[in-house]
Amino acid sequence: MDPTIDIPMCYSIIELLQARSLLRNYGRSQTRDLLMYISSRVRRDPNAGGQRRRGAAVRWWQVPLVGAFAVTLLAAGAFDTPATDLAAASAAPTDPASGVPTDPLAFRPNPAVYGQVSSFAGVPVVGALFHTGDSGRLLDHFCTATVVSSPLGNLVITAAHCIGGASRTGNLNIAFAPGYHDNVFPYGIWTATRFMADPQWDAAVDPNIKVGIKGDPNAKGDIDNDFGFLQLASADGSGAAVQNTTGAANIVFGKPTSGVVQVIGYPNSTEEPVICQNALTDSHIPHQLQFNCPGYTDGTSGGPFADPSGEIMGVIGGYQQGGNTPEISYSATFTENTRLLYWTAISESGRDTRLPDKNATTATPPQGRTERR
Repeated sequence: MDPTIDIPMCYSIIELLQARSLLRNYGRSQTRDLLMYISSRVRRDPNAGGQRRRGAAVRWWQVPLVGAFAVTLLAAGAFDTPATDLAAASAAPTDPASGVPTDPLAFRPNPAVYGQVSSFAGVPVVGALFHTGDSGRLLDHFCTATVVSSPLGNLVITAAHCIGGASRTGNLNIAFAPGYHDNVFPYGIWTATRFMADPQWDAAVDPNIKVGIKGDPNAKGDIDNDFGFLQLASADGSGAAVQNTTGAANIVFGKPTSGVVQVIGYPNSTEEPVICQNALTDSHIPHQLQFNCPGYTDGTSGGPFADPSGEIMGVIGGYQQGGNTPEISYSATFTENTRLLYWTAISESGRDTRLPDKNATTATPPQGRTERR
């Protein structure tokens, strides 16, 4: 639930009607959290062993009103029932007014297409990472990255092993092309000026290995922290922020290692990204998510694991640098280390004071492989 918006517990019909109006501006995830909050407030009579979260037990006359509150959520269109019986149902929910996806990576789980990979024209927030020459000329694309929410709009997340070496600032000889496909750059080109990895990743990198244009081929690092952030600058020198051009995805931390995800990646042998959704599989490897779908070859490292709400819960990487076969992809789980690195990346990418809550479960904007296998 958005902590900046005051939604009172509604025990009168007038308040219920006011809440119904306000909830029209609420997203699905916030509404879900609100219902969970309400349900936690309703307990059995204290004499039967139950109590409210705070104060005395809910009185008998409040129960139908709380039920009426839930009805107003439904009447306000606060829920989208996932469509799981039509092939077309995997499309992202859109804003009726603009037709733009309400979340850039949101999708509707569709069991009929689980495990079926396909090529497509891409989405604005996900793009290919290119090596560049000293003059800035684009060479080959080699990994995948995603624009993530930040106050200054200049961050992408990818796999740490894609960049190689430890955290550093300067010319990385890397560029990001959001929405790239078929030699078309619909949202421009952005230059990476800084790489930020987890301290445990940095500590595991061999300092004697020189990082060249192909990154660090021996960057085994720490598989549980195989993620990192790149700070970007517009290649044309305009000073524009990539997030203002493409939008951005949110990151979620500590999410259960189950459920359905959709993964996007850029195989380095083709000029189109691939996309697939499937239920996560138990990897039997601590702190690693496993996603089964064919077609995730070299170059898809760093591709986002997005849940149905569009929040990123992992990136291809971790165990076996993302997987030794195209059919199985791994990701390190996003834990407290990821949260702290994200917070640090925002701080270091502009010393902006509008920082997200360090303790928040989901990162929301304040406003607004070397080779893989």
